[in-house]
This record gives sequence, C-alpha cells and structure tokens, in this order.
Amino acid sequence: MTNQTNSVTVVFNSDKDIPSILEKFGNVIDKTQSPSINISGLIVRRVLFTNQMLNLCEIRKVRPLINIWLNHDEFNVLKRQFMHIIPSISFGSITDMSTFNSHKKIDGISVKIVNNRKEIFVIKQKARILLSMDCLEKYFIIDQNYHFFLLLKKPARCFEEFDGKYLRRCFVYTEEVTSIDLADTSVICLTDPSSYQTLMKFLIDKMQLQCFHSVSPIKIQDKAANTDFKLLGDNNFLAHYALEMVLSLGYNIKDRLTTALMTKIKQSAFESRKEQYPEHRFYRQMIAIYHIARKNRFFNFEIEFDKIEPQWIPPKQPSYDYVPRIFLTPYGQYPRPLKQLRGNRVLRQHDEFGPATEHFCRVTLRDCDMNLIQSDLIQSWRQQLQNILNNQGLIIGRSPFHFLLFSNSQLRDASFYFYHKYKYTVDHILQWMGNFNHEKAIGTRIARMAQCFTSTTHGINLQSKQLIPIPDLFDAKNRCFTDGCGKISSLLLRKRLPCVIQIRCGGLKGTLVESPDLQGDVIHYRPSQLKFESNHLVIELMNYSKPKSISFNRQVITLLEHMGIPTSMFIEFQNRFHKKLSMGLISQNHRCLTFCRKRLQQLLEKTHIPISMSDGRMLYGIVDETYTLEYGEVFIQITDEKSDHNKKYRIICETNVIVRRMPCHHPGDIRVLRAVDKPCLHHYVDCIVFPVKGPRPHSTEMAGGDYDGDEYWTCWSSELIQQIPQMNEPAEYAAPEKTLFEGEHTKSKQVEFILDILMNRCNIGILSRRHLAICALKSPDNSKALKIAQFISDTLDFPKTGVNSITEEILQQYNVHEYPGFMKNKTKETVRCDKALNHLFHEVEDLHSYHSSCTEIIRKPIIDPDFLIVEFEKYIKQAERDYANYCNKMWTIINTYGLNDETEVITRCHFNIPEESSNNEDAETAGQDFRALRAET
Repeated sequence: MTNQTNSVTVVFNSDKDIPSILEKFGNVIDKTQSPSINISGLIVRRVLFTNQMLNLCEIRKVRPLINIWLNHDEFNVLKRQFMHIIPSISFGSITDMSTFNSHKKIDGISVKIVNNRKEIFVIKQKARILLSMDCLEKYFIIDQNYHFFLLLKKPARCFEEFDGKYLRRCFVYTEEVTSIDLADTSVICLTDPSSYQTLMKFLIDKMQLQCFHSVSPIKIQDKAANTDFKLLGDNNFLAHYALEMVLSLGYNIKDRLTTALMTKIKQSAFESRKEQYPEHRFYRQMIAIYHIARKNRFFNFEIEFDKIEPQWIPPKQPSYDYVPRIFLTPYGQYPRPLKQLRGNRVLRQHDEFGPATEHFCRVTLRDCDMNLIQSDLIQSWRQQLQNILNNQGLIIGRSPFHFLLFSNSQLRDASFYFYHKYKYTVDHILQWMGNFNHEKAIGTRIARMAQCFTSTTHGINLQSKQLIPIPDLFDAKNRCFTDGCGKISSLLLRKRLPCVIQIRCGGLKGTLVESPDLQGDVIHYRPSQLKFESNHLVIELMNYSKPKSISFNRQVITLLEHMGIPTSMFIEFQNRFHKKLSMGLISQNHRCLTFCRKRLQQLLEKTHIPISMSDGRMLYGIVDETYTLEYGEVFIQITDEKSDHNKKYRIICETNVIVRRMPCHHPGDIRVLRAVDKPCLHHYVDCIVFPVKGPRPHSTEMAGGDYDGDEYWTCWSSELIQQIPQMNEPAEYAAPEKTLFEGEHTKSKQVEFILDILMNRCNIGILSRRHLAICALKSPDNSKALKIAQFISDTLDFPKTGVNSITEEILQQYNVHEYPGFMKNKTKETVRCDKALNHLFHEVEDLHSYHSSCTEIIRKPIIDPDFLIVEFEKYIKQAERDYANYCNKMWTIINTYGLNDETEVITRCHFNIPEESSNNEDAETAGQDFRALRAET
C-alpha cells in the first residue's frame, strides 16, 4: 500500500527547477494527466507522489531549496491548532513564489461569508471590503503559517456601514488603506484563525477555486510606497502616457521598479522624444510590456526589459483615428493602448483642434472592479465627478485634459471625450459646433450638441443652396408621419450608395431617401430633421440600407407568445438552429467551432434564435413620398442574393408581416401589417416603406419610433403569420412635457443633468429584468407589467424631457421577489414557469454544457504530402521567421481588443465582455486590423 501513488498538481517557478525538485523527492512527472489550471509565468505539472509523501509535514521535512506549491485534497485537512495569531488583512503583491510585499496591514478584522451570493466580506468596524468570484483568480495559496493569499484579477469594492444596518459605497478601507492602495493591490493576504477551515471550504467548494499549499513559508516583507516614477519633462505626451499605462498595473509593476530600471526607462523615453505615433518606439515597447505584465503577474520587468521588442501598430484605416482612452474609476485612472475609433466632425479638424493621438481622450466611467457603473456608485462618487467634469479635469500623460462632450451612444456606455488645448479651448470647440441657444430644455440641448460627436464617415461638401426645406406631415393629434425622413436626389447620391442613408449634416440628422424625381444635386430636408444651426455643411455618413438578418430574442418571444404563437413553434425554430450548430460543433475546424460556441452562448443567455434571411430582415423605416400606401400597408423589397442574375431583388407582397422596433415591452408594440406591391416604390430596396395616411403614424405604434434612423424588425415567415390570431392595441404613451430652463445654461447645470442621466440609465436594466420576470410568470398585459413598461419608456425619454418618474419608492413598490428559472437570479426565489422562454432555456441548457467541454478538443491538422514542394526544408527557417512575425502582430490585435485567440479575430465572435460595452465597434475595427495584417504578410 505504501508504494501506491497519487497525482498531485505542482507549481514550479521555471522548467529548470523541475529536475532538482523531482530528484529531491524521488518523484516522476505524471504523463497520463494534464493540469486543470494554467498559471501564466509559472510552470504547472502533475507529479506522482507516494502515499507516504502525501503529507505536508513530511514534504516540508525534505526542505527543498526552491519553493513549490502543491494542490491535493489531502493537504486541505487542518492538522494542528493555531497559536496566538491575530486576524489581519494585508494589501500588496507577490513578487515570486516565496515573497509577498505588504504595503498596508489592518489587524483586528473578521470574515463574513455570504453563501448564496458566493461573496466574502472582510470587516473592520464599519468598513467592509468585498471579495467576489469575478474579482478573484481561479486559485489561492496557503503557507504553513496559515496565511491565505487571495490573488485579484481586478480591484475589490469597499463599503461602509451606516444607520446600523445599511451599506453604502466608499473608496477607502478604514483611514489607513487609501483608494490608491486599493487600486494598486494585486494580492490580499488574509489571516483569520476562527474562520480558517470554513473559509477554505467555501473557497474550494462554493467558489470553485483551487487551493495550493506553499511548501516553504512565504516571506511577508513590508514595502514602502515608491512614487519616483516620472519621466523627464522634455518627453512628449505618448511617452508619459505609455509609462502611466504600465504603472496602472499597480504593485505588480511598481514593486519591481528599481533605480537602475527607471534609469533605463528614462533613457529609452528620451531617445523617442521626437518620434510620433505610430513610429514612437518607446510607446511601442511599453505597450508590449503592458500586455505581457497584464496577463503574467510574475513577469520580471527588470530582467526582461531589454529583451522586449517594440509592438507592431496596425496602420490607420480611412475615417478612423487613433485615440487615447482611459477608464476612470473612484480608485484612479487606467490608461489603455490607443485604439482606432471611427471619426466624427470634431476629431477630423486636425488643423484646428490638433491630432487626435495627443489632444483627445476617450474617458469611460467604470466601477472600482471595472464593471458597469450603478446608481449606488454614482451617489457616492457624484461630487468628485462633478469636480472633474466641471473645471478640475484630468491629468493624462502629464497634460491637462478637460471635459468636452460625447455622442449619444457614448453616453449609454458612460463615455466622454476630454480635450487638451491645441490652438483653441473647449469653449471654442463648442462654439464652432453650432448655435444651440434656441433649445431651452437642458437635456435636449445636450443631445443636439452630442450630434457633432456621432461616429461618421466624411462625405460630400455642400452649399447652403443645395439644402431645401419641405414640410412635415402630421395626423390629427400632431403626431409626425415624416419624423426624421428627408429626400436626396439620385444625382447627388451618385449611385455610390444604397437608396437609404443615415446622415449628419450641419444641424440635420436622420435618413435621406433616394428620390428620382428631384433634379440636380439637392437635398430636401424636413423641420423634424433640423435640430440646430451649423455652418458645417458636409454630408457625414452614419450607415445605409443593406441586407441584415434578424433573430428572436426574449422580448419578441414573450410578446409573440402572448399574441397566440404556441411554444411548439419557437421550439421548432430553435431545433432547426440546434441541428446547424451541432454539425458545426462536431467539426474539426477551429474557426467553425468558435462561431458555433458563440451562437450557442447567445442562445442560452439571450434566447437569440436566428431567422432565415428569406423570412425576415432588419430594415430602415422610411415614408411613402408617393402617397400610394394606405394605413396598414407597407412596401418591402429586399436584396435576394440567392436569386439568378436576372432577378436580383425580391418584393414581399400579398402577405401579412410582423413588424416591431426595439425595445418592445408593451403587448401592442408588435404590429401585423400588410405587405403590398406598388410599382412607383420599386426604387426602394432593403427598407420598409410606411404610409403617410391613417389615424396615426405606424412608427409611433411601436414603442414611440420614428424614421430618423430607426431599424424595424420585420418577419414574413408564413409559419408565424398563420399562428397569430390577434393583435393588441398599441400603447398611447404620453411623453411628459420637457422641463425648460430660461436662465443661462451653464456647464455646471449640464454636468448635473448628465449625472442624472447616468443615474436613470441604471434603472433601465433593473426595470427590464423585472418586466421580463412578470411577463414570464404572469402576462405582458398584467397591470404591473404595463406600468413598468411605461416607466421604461419614461426613463428612455428622460435625456430629452428631464422628467424623472422613477423614485426609490417606485423601485421598491415594483420590486419582484420571484423569478423564473431561465433568468438565473441568484438572490431571489426561483419558481416554476411554463412559458416558452423557460422551455427553450432547458432545451438548450444540457446541449450548452455538453458542447462546452467538447469544444476544447482541437485536433492537429494532418499535412497532405501532395502539398509539399520539392526541397521544402530549405524554406522552413524563413517560414518560421514569417510565422513569428505574423504571431507577434496577431497578438497585438488579440491583446488590444481583449480577445482569447486568433479565431475570435477572424470570426468576429468575441467571447469576452468588451470594456467599452455599448458604443462598441471592436468587431469591425479588429477585422480591419486583421485585413491590414494579411496585407502586410
């Protein structure tokens, strides 16, 4: 029995340590099993230990000169009692496998475990620090002095107790541990004898973390804060910015910065002082270091500095600019590598406002742990944000930057543009943009100003005489049939673009539709499109009509089921998709696997079930300028890519179509209209044409839509159409009257309103989840569901109206305490649900679990000897160099966009949650960088 062996996971500092350790213990590598964890910067192997040696005390008697970490269930049993150990928490970093640098230590703490939320609170009087699963690495370390070393993937959040029972956000942990300490900390050392066994069991069983035991004691050394990290003042912006970015990795970097290393860094920066982006060698070298150190906490900065080659920078694409970007949290600033962003009319004024690489910065607000901001955070952070946005600004790359503005889509992601003075100040830029004085509602004025920052492509320069106003059309209740839709002559469109374009032009916004009857180079715009006066008369292209697929999602399925479509129909659609996915998931093509994994994930988490392009499209909504469509009718002509050469287009006619717009929460937000053929509308393709007749515009029947760029989900599948026995009356949402302000619209008032918008946006997700739960457990026409739908509409309108109908009392009154299983709510009671969404979820849950494991098996390609050329061996060295060059550039793209591997770049299936989640063009720009890489190689 004593000769029996056990496979133990062992962590080594390097490959060269393995032979000496194996010799010391008389062990061998277990070649039958692979480690279940990978630790970047260290070597993990499975090693066979005899039963006799499967004891930490016996192992430690051997006294290996090199420390190792061991993982095995046998080591997790407490062998002895604690003696005189004071509960404490320390903040710092691990330099190597045997050293912990402690920057701050707090004694007299206690530990509280919250099982249902899988959270740990470390408590000191009224201060709380939260350690959740998403901020911890997949493993932790215990040494023989029973210290827990918890490795952080991102900073932990802090709270303080008030009124004896409530918690609110704060950004220090007691008076001793500052926000800077919390930002820089990468490892927390926790010691609490009273909860030792409970904490270990919780970390292993509940949080599913792997426990490694350090054979040698981990040396805990006090580390004084070093702040001498600045470059000389004669360096340019990019040098300062690059160093700040690397230093944002915290104590992992700062604890390794010696005087000798800083001298090297300063010299390297000085040599690049006259270089500009993208040739700036120091910036490129620091970017490479940043990406390596961000993934490898054991990266030895000092030893590796001279070996790191400058990183490849993808060439700038037309209509894009490289822009610095930082994440701003209550703990501090986190610069990120410059990334290509689609330009706008302000960024394009290089001669007047300076190059984007040095004078503009995209600043995104995030929580301390890099999650999206929530209302409780804004409440605690509000005063500091007001100071930053008003006058204080930010120091970025040792240059003062001040708040400029944002696009409307950027605001949804809590992102802003900050500006560093070139020839002009922020006030000069705002004046250049146009005249907004006529708009008395603060929210609407901000939205109009934000138009100038919409991501666009520079188009055609115009003269004022080419812009001709025409009237809008209204119903009896003054609802606009033509809201946001104008006309453009075929000559001006020049047949280079499809028939519908979404544009910005001076103070104009909305869609322009090709009108063959217009003569000359002219645009006919409507008053509903003119938002402010501006001299910037350039057509700026946002988007255009093109074939675009649609899918079912949870909102659509909920409302269609309420309209009478049976569960079996949705299951049939999902099963068809299952079949296609299953064929891809058993494929040996890595690219195909990645694509199928992503679609399966969307199916499980969001119930995204694709609909065939022959049965539905996402279409721009426009109006019938010929007045031939009657109320209830629409015209649809689509590009039919599968047709023969003689018939490129297909008209959908003599059938009902299902039409809706996002978001849709009210039972009447889905409309069933009649598609008809009208020869006078045949020049419209890949759009849906609505009538200008009837009791009200159809767009307003679908969650208050219009035609200034709204896209309409349109489906003509006969299977669905035949199953709909009824259509509900559309909602009559009366938008609140705008709050007007007659005084001066100062910057401070605008900042106050912007923070109110961010607070209100946090409620949309809360209300939407509650609405879905009520619909699933009861019905979309439940009175509570209808009221929440109204609140969601009001909240979406808040940026323009300034009227806030959501209070804490309302949120409490409309709270939901029971959730269906498919919503996976971890803190509320889960109850039985018989609706379609629950059936669809459980149908795919097992499939997702099974294929998640199968997708890890990627077989090596088999080389066909017929493809090998004669004397191919002499080309191998060059091929290896070319491949290494390709890999270096590919990793640049992967790291810049936070992807996992090459297949995510190629397929545009990004599994990681993007840091810039809402206004996110990562898939497009990553694809452009990949095309540039292919062109170079």
